[in-house]
Amino acid sequence: MAPVRGPACGKTGPQRVIRSRVRMFPHPHHVVLLVALAASACSGLPWSGVDAGSSGTSTGRCQLPFAGDPRQAAELEVTVLDEHYRASALLDGGALPMMFPPQGGRVAFVGVRARNVDPCQARLTGVLRDTMTRQVRLDARTVNLRATDGGWAQSAETNITTFANIPLCPNQWTERDLHGNPFDLEVTLEDRDGRHLQQTLRVTPYCAEPESLADCLCTCRGGYRLGQSCNVDGGAPDGGGG
Repeated sequence: MAPVRGPACGKTGPQRVIRSRVRMFPHPHHVVLLVALAASACSGLPWSGVDAGSSGTSTGRCQLPFAGDPRQAAELEVTVLDEHYRASALLDGGALPMMFPPQGGRVAFVGVRARNVDPCQARLTGVLRDTMTRQVRLDARTVNLRATDGGWAQSAETNITTFANIPLCPNQWTERDLHGNPFDLEVTLEDRDGRHLQQTLRVTPYCAEPESLADCLCTCRGGYRLGQSCNVDGGAPDGGGG
């Protein structure tokens, strides 16, 4: 995949501040959620140390060196976590996994791989846009990217707080089914020196976890009503698809 290239280094004026929006959703599997959160403290799961009610930051004290060459143009690639919490490149026309996160509901874990940027306290924003109504769901957070080979730094697949957790379901924002329909994904990274990179992809969200497919299809369909009963014993969700 050809990376998106941005302008070379240099401050570009006041940095934009975007309030982090990590949505909290009720979910019928709240008991499973509590067990998962309790286990994460000692299991090394990707959400270890995550406070579901936090501001969406994962910075801590960062002393990482510059990723790449500050004299060169910055480069950006978009990544995504799959149902096995493995990160891979997300291309235009690709499939976007929807996952059950610690905060409940369904989200897309969208990250970045970047070069010639400051990896500390970078601002990551992920936006999914309905191509028909232009309605959006977004998550914005400050992250520390993990250094890798070749001057690259990236969202760490062992830490979901380094990915934008874009809240998609329960679907109360679009009349279209999220599963199987195309949407626009816009990903922005801005480092603390003002390097600004952005990439827009056409993607198709899908329910990525087979064990909870019926519940995902139900809560992510167009016209879903909060609290509506879903058939989670297998087969089609109550009321069929839209």
